[in-house]
Amino acid sequence: MFNIMETLFLEGTDGHKIPVYCSRIDDEKFTVQIVHGLFDSSDRYFDLMEDLNKMGASAAIMDMRGHKRAIENASESLYLGEFNGWNNATDDIHVLNSYLRQRNKPNFLIGNGIGSDLLRTYALKYGHETDGIVLVSAGKYIGTVRYNIYSQILSFLISNKGETYRSKKIADKALKDLNKPFIKNSMFSYMTSDLYEEEKINKNPFMKGVPTVEMWRSILFAKKKIQDENAQKYIPDELPLLFVVGEKDSVGGGIKKQEALVDFYTSMGKNAELKIIKDGRFDLYHDKTKEIYLEMLRDFFDTTILQRQPYKNSQR
Repeated sequence: MFNIMETLFLEGTDGHKIPVYCSRIDDEKFTVQIVHGLFDSSDRYFDLMEDLNKMGASAAIMDMRGHKRAIENASESLYLGEFNGWNNATDDIHVLNSYLRQRNKPNFLIGNGIGSDLLRTYALKYGHETDGIVLVSAGKYIGTVRYNIYSQILSFLISNKGETYRSKKIADKALKDLNKPFIKNSMFSYMTSDLYEEEKINKNPFMKGVPTVEMWRSILFAKKKIQDENAQKYIPDELPLLFVVGEKDSVGGGIKKQEALVDFYTSMGKNAELKIIKDGRFDLYHDKTKEIYLEMLRDFFDTTILQRQPYKNSQR
């Protein structure tokens, strides 16, 4: 097996240049696209891409808008843009996935945290164009009362401070809540129990930052859409949706919240299942859970490819 790591730029539907990192192998059996999270960075997944290569997949990841090479100056950091930002970010995923699907191989996507919620939106818009989606620590359901409170706070800040205003108080509160379950914690303790990996994350310059209030609002509005019952009809019933959560993860709200989320999808007639990894936190790969997580991915890919529906070939 011979693999090549390349960097390229694809053009988004609105002209945005999408930085892409692709690890290709010469005898690929399928392709995998990874979508990273909010307080996250694409380079953290390069080693996972190598393991996907070993499974027989060519793998790719892009810098999400507001991250790393997808920004030209600091004002664009952790910001999806003023106009239709969430949908533009979802369409970026589609642009890269269309590039991968040119190879006419089975195709999968993996989302982490906010990346999972982007893929839940992706499933509504483009679910017929992929063979399976893995959702790691997908965002929990937000009730109407909580949604309205958050919406009012963000609307007030945007009206008075502008869309690009950055509230350190909100960012600190979000990270504090994520780290609350852990006795000894730092900014990224929720990610992993491996202190060596945590130190690497802390030293990663692309992991720091305060999201704009518009970024928070984009996430909030997206959650309303992806948890709407009427919207679920746009997700193909046969599309495999694998929800994965660590037993000690705080990003997705815990096991009960993830169970409720998967129950919602199955009640809508969707092909969804939940896998729980014992002792896992958010980053299931950079922890002692790595081999369990990789085996889970391997089983999902193999099973899905074997059961692949004939209609998919006609869509490609």
